[in-house]
Amino acid sequence: MNRHHTVLRHFFALAFALFLLISGPAFAGGSGAIWTTNGACGDEGQDANHFRIGDDIYINGSNFEPGTYNWAITGNPGGSSCDPNIVVASGTVVVDASGAFCFSAYTVREDDCGEYRYTVGGKNDNYRVEEETVRLEFGKIQLYTSWVDTLRWSITKSAQPALVTVCEGEEAEVCYTITLDQSVSTSPAVLSGAVLLKATGKDDPEDFTLTITLNRGATQLDQAVITTLSAAGSYPFSFTLANPQAGSYTVEFRAEVSNGAPASANASVTLAKTSTGFAPVHVTDEGRSWTFAGDGSVKYTVRFDCEDAGTRRNTATITETGQSDSADVEVVCKEAPRKPLGLKTECIDPFVYRPTMRVHLVVTNPNPVPVEISHGLANALEPARYQGSQPTLFPPGETGFEIEIGSHEILQWLLDGTLATASRRTSVCTYTTQDDVYIAGIGLFFDTNRNGRYDAGEALLQPDSEGAIGEVYLIDKQGHTVDSRPLGGTLFARAGREVNFSLRQLWGEYYLVPQLRVPLPAGYRIYPNYRMVRTSEFPEPFYSLDNDFGLVPAGFVPDPITNLDQPWIAALDWYLTHPVKPGVARAASEGV
Repeated sequence: MNRHHTVLRHFFALAFALFLLISGPAFAGGSGAIWTTNGACGDEGQDANHFRIGDDIYINGSNFEPGTYNWAITGNPGGSSCDPNIVVASGTVVVDASGAFCFSAYTVREDDCGEYRYTVGGKNDNYRVEEETVRLEFGKIQLYTSWVDTLRWSITKSAQPALVTVCEGEEAEVCYTITLDQSVSTSPAVLSGAVLLKATGKDDPEDFTLTITLNRGATQLDQAVITTLSAAGSYPFSFTLANPQAGSYTVEFRAEVSNGAPASANASVTLAKTSTGFAPVHVTDEGRSWTFAGDGSVKYTVRFDCEDAGTRRNTATITETGQSDSADVEVVCKEAPRKPLGLKTECIDPFVYRPTMRVHLVVTNPNPVPVEISHGLANALEPARYQGSQPTLFPPGETGFEIEIGSHEILQWLLDGTLATASRRTSVCTYTTQDDVYIAGIGLFFDTNRNGRYDAGEALLQPDSEGAIGEVYLIDKQGHTVDSRPLGGTLFARAGREVNFSLRQLWGEYYLVPQLRVPLPAGYRIYPNYRMVRTSEFPEPFYSLDNDFGLVPAGFVPDPITNLDQPWIAALDWYLTHPVKPGVARAASEGV
């Protein structure tokens, strides 16, 4: 109530006094007690004697006699109240048998100030209205949170070796290694915001303080105190959490001034972590591509040759981030010194019944390209009559060379600084453990007297232009040709160890049959003693494929008088000094 209404308030006070005289209200007993509480009923321990504008004043009592009592609130006289001797509120209250009561009596107005007396029956007490010139009110509260994990990548690329030297025809291998390192950086959590605070009243706030407290549950984590008054009424704040935890946080606000009532508010916010970065990432490298979900390395190899001479730059790039790293390889091409050729005598193959032997020589070229060595000092054969028959071009790897020399000769081949020697006395390899196959009794004759035998004076057919008369075939039971060898006009010919090899492995499964290579003139027939001999070297035993034996010494000349159609038992028995077969007698008379 404004001050110009003071006269009305005096009038109402006088009317209330007349009412009391007429109604005759009850008076409380001497033991009754009264007190005031703020905003609600309460016991004497909650007695409130100081109020502010807007507070609700409740009057409480106890130990009253049952009945109806008058009550009133009056400003104290003099300058102690803004309403001296004025009744600002009054009425009656009914007390039941309990003797206790409580009721809402008055709401403090803006023009109230100073001390007031309140009475119930014969009991009275005082309360005071505090002067307020400033009122604080919180407005909008804004809260923001930030907590970020940032994923970062770094890339390195290396080449091993970084310098390679190659020659023509050679290759060098370089190993590239791409390594990705993944790192995660966690930023401190930041909880920030702003609060609007409005101050109203006749005066400006004095001694201003705004306290902002950050709590997690019942634990206080941080606090900020602002003492500067903002003209705009906005107060930003920020808290940094070095060791954040996801969850709910509470921010409490309390504003105080020395010339006004304090104000408080609170707000809650949830803190959660967010992640930024690239996971997984792709790495590209000259057409290659890999996916990395974490740290790791990838290796691959590249071959370089002389065509790649120079600096070869190879770059790997993280596709998503654009980071790249290069590895340089310097390729140097130079002319390679030729490696010398190797030469060895692999085998000396003596003929048992011929005054010659075959020499097998092997040339090894360790270079990746063919090597040509012309005839001359670096490629010479001795004896001189064999010069020119040796090869001059040698491909990479091994090259075989074979030459037939006299049994009394010593062969020497000087090739690229290596000397190989072969002679019967320096046999590197003999066939003492590998049987060889010989054909005996080869020939065609003109059976002049038509007796079916080769007799004295009957002419032998001469070989053809190639020096061969017949050809022996090795066939299987089905009639398929397995191998063949040409046969000359001599009485004894070597078919070769290849034929013998087949016979040794499948003895009895193959058959030798003769076939002419020259036309058989009228009156001519095949010499009857076609026979196969299996032997090693003298004095090893030998076997015949039929009932005849055809092993004869070197230089043997057939004598027509001895009837060559018959087995050569006499000469054989004379020449050999051991059994033909184990358990078989030597004498021809025993029917060998």
